Amino acid sequence: MPRGGKHVQVEIPLADTLKDAEAVARLQQATGKVAMVGHTRRFNPSHQWVHRKIRAGEFGIQQMDVQTYFFRRTNMNALGQPRSWTDHCSGITPRTPSTCSRGRRRRHRGGERDPGPVHPVLGIAMDMSIQLKASTGAICTLSLSFNNDGPLGTYFRYIGDTGTYLARYDDLFTARTRRSTYRRSTCR
Repeated sequence: MPRGGKHVQVEIPLADTLKDAEAVARLQQATGKVAMVGHTRRFNPSHQWVHRKIRAGEFGIQQMDVQTYFFRRTNMNALGQPRSWTDHCSGITPRTPSTCSRGRRRRHRGGERDPGPVHPVLGIAMDMSIQLKASTGAICTLSLSFNNDGPLGTYFRYIGDTGTYLARYDDLFTARTRRSTYRRSTCR
């Protein structure tokens, strides 16, 4: 963690126990270094490609639609083993800077978070809808569900002033042709 004098980003889960997570929080407070937790989707080649287009002024996002669908009614991991931690849709808040800007961090205005029904055993919301609006007027909609009994994963739709792109992990397609917009070897 920040003990080495560096800022860190940790993939979820931060820790296996609340005690360990609280120890990380105390260490972050003591060092003053940034300790972030999250998915590192921004490092996928597909998202880097879109980011470069935005930074070059060749693409301006008007709307971003993110759909994350999993089937976790029993809190199992991808291998079918019980997990020691729980995804919690209600823990996601619309406080982060919106990516709906032209390559610069822009503060969002507003932000609505609507959790769905609470699971009777796990005690958490299994579905969530989040809406954000950037200062540029661009909007971002996130749809999350752990009730999905169909294709799993996360899909990003970048709708912009010069095109629409669909990202799924490392793959990026134009909405019109559904063909890859780049060669994987040139994206890194």
